[in-house]
Amino acid sequence: MKVYKAEYLLHPDGEFRDDMVLMCPDQGPAIPVAAGSVPPEVPVTLLSGYLIPGLVNVHTHLELSGYKGLIPRNTGLAGFIIALQKLRRGNHHEEAETIRAAIQEMCSDGIVAAGDIDNSGKWMSQKEGSSLLFHHFFERFGISAASVPSIMENATELVESILPSFRSRISITPHAPYSCSSALVKACFESPFNFQKPLSVHMLESQEELDFMRSASGPLAEMIRSFGIDMAETDILSGDSLEHVLPLREHSGPLILVHNTLLNNHEQMTKLGRFKDKIFLCLCLRANDYIEGRVPDVELLMNEGFNLCLGTDSLASNSSLRITDEMNFIIKKFPGIPVQELIRWASINGMRALNFSFSDVNPQYLWYHLFHGISGFEICKPS
Repeated sequence: MKVYKAEYLLHPDGEFRDDMVLMCPDQGPAIPVAAGSVPPEVPVTLLSGYLIPGLVNVHTHLELSGYKGLIPRNTGLAGFIIALQKLRRGNHHEEAETIRAAIQEMCSDGIVAAGDIDNSGKWMSQKEGSSLLFHHFFERFGISAASVPSIMENATELVESILPSFRSRISITPHAPYSCSSALVKACFESPFNFQKPLSVHMLESQEELDFMRSASGPLAEMIRSFGIDMAETDILSGDSLEHVLPLREHSGPLILVHNTLLNNHEQMTKLGRFKDKIFLCLCLRANDYIEGRVPDVELLMNEGFNLCLGTDSLASNSSLRITDEMNFIIKKFPGIPVQELIRWASINGMRALNFSFSDVNPQYLWYHLFHGISGFEICKPS
């Protein structure tokens, strides 16, 4: 048996403890116990930093893993979507291999659970065959209210083609305010299939999004018109993107709002504050920096008391799917953020956002040593 004591142990209940150790028996899972309960003849290995039950990547797109480095930086949101569509039409990469490598990268980073945006269900068996605990968000698109019944019918047919054992960890979710009618958002929120499950919506990602929502203008509007869509048929509420989602907030589970780059004024905070207990703001700063060259005001969101968690977006907009890389980027941009708060966002809050607990994870994949080395946060298994 081995026993480890770090400066702090993050208990799965969310508390940092300096009076607990991690007991690792020769057989069976590691467990946190009171330091005083360790027999005096058992040596205790002292570690710097933290012992944590694992990290969580709340927002990624594994199906885009083959496009790493193929889209230039600072394209803006519409430019990024157009470039991505061109790449997808080419379909030249080895999807299975790139997804396998992406999953392995997350596992090596101490990530034990992930929220993956999925548009096809094509890679369910590969994801479910890994050691990661996944919640799968099946995204839907459609800005015409008339199309909602067929969209939801097709989504239901897709879900029913998935093995029943996976369905409790699948949600049918709206993509974003600019790509989903208010009727589609409402249908997803009120769907019996989504009862008490998390939903994930891209939110306030760019100025282009706000221009589209307020006046159907700007690059996003031009892009949508280029697809042959008649803007007169759209069912998009004018105004702030939040107004497109929050008036329809009739969902029983957590609501994850992803990106939040332009969530930065008192009026927005007031609107969102009424739902603060069920809403999680997922930060993907490296992706925001890659696409837009700007990032959300993390200190403001923290000081406003919102539930924060971390994601990476896709390898099309990021250099890695490692949450430690995300943590290092945040600390560099916002050095005043308390380290323990950041660790909570990267672990406990991510689990809560996905409606998981660490007890849902196979015990053999839990418990990691998180320390702050020369190159920033690093993680490894105690051995």
